[in-house]
Amino acid sequence: MRQSPLASIRRRARRLWRKLRRSTSSSIRNGGKASVARSGAVTRLRHPNIVEFHEALDTPKQIYLIMDFVSGGSLHHFLKKRPNRRTDDPLAKRLFFQVCQGIKYLHDRHIVHRDVKLENLLLDEQGAVKIIDFGFSTIVPPGKKLKVFCGTPSYMAPEIVARKEYTGFCADIWAMGVLLYALLCGSFPFRGQNDRDLYRKIVRGVFHIPEFVGDGAKAMVQRALTADMARRPTVEDLLSDQWLSAHREDSHASKGSTSYQPNSSTSSTFTTTAPSSTGQSARESSGDSPRSRYACPPPAPPLLTGAGDHEE
Repeated sequence: MRQSPLASIRRRARRLWRKLRRSTSSSIRNGGKASVARSGAVTRLRHPNIVEFHEALDTPKQIYLIMDFVSGGSLHHFLKKRPNRRTDDPLAKRLFFQVCQGIKYLHDRHIVHRDVKLENLLLDEQGAVKIIDFGFSTIVPPGKKLKVFCGTPSYMAPEIVARKEYTGFCADIWAMGVLLYALLCGSFPFRGQNDRDLYRKIVRGVFHIPEFVGDGAKAMVQRALTADMARRPTVEDLLSDQWLSAHREDSHASKGSTSYQPNSSTSSTFTTTAPSSTGQSARESSGDSPRSRYACPPPAPPLLTGAGDHEE
């Protein structure tokens, strides 16, 4: 028997609610005493490459986030369906450009994500990238250093695994380098028998890029995976790189353009979720990175900060 549209909507809503992901308040505090999710700043983020959050409900035991439903799945699942689990150069460039745009928006507002990875990047029906999961994100004032050990092991920067003070901006750039490597190569640049072995290889910063990766993409990966955070490029440096510059010029005409049309690329159905902050291991390691033009400096003055918004 044919069901009414309303029945279909109700069934879909029930299915979405059953998939509700919840994260305890204490686990979110482990990623930052005042995470972006907890402060409510996440609901003020508006960018075509960041999923739109509509409300953050903070209860004594749980945090619930109401956000747009993005139907295309994660980049992780997208790669699993592709031959050799990787993309070609043009597609990697298009996807990575959008990630850079979203991260630049965050960094310009002194927000660091700290868990950039394939699983936290969704694709909408038009193929546009949407950054999700702000469980580890925090607001970092100029000159402030972070000490929290957090993230997903395979994406962690050398300064994090070495338990040094770090700027979250540089850690995001490193994770983006791992991400780009995974898009191009179908594997992670650093692999270990266990987390300790993985961390040792990350600190060394030595990795191998397969010969089938083009020179431009290879140089981009090497820049982002500069072991010395003082020499690591900023997201602005990555966007101005020659490999991405051609895409910038025609991005408005390409699929997944960065021109923003509210509600044009996401379903009107909302789901609720809380940022996952477990940092599951994805153990998947190895040339020295070239010199970058700049260290990661503090970005522009923050637009979303308020009293108590940043991590202590």
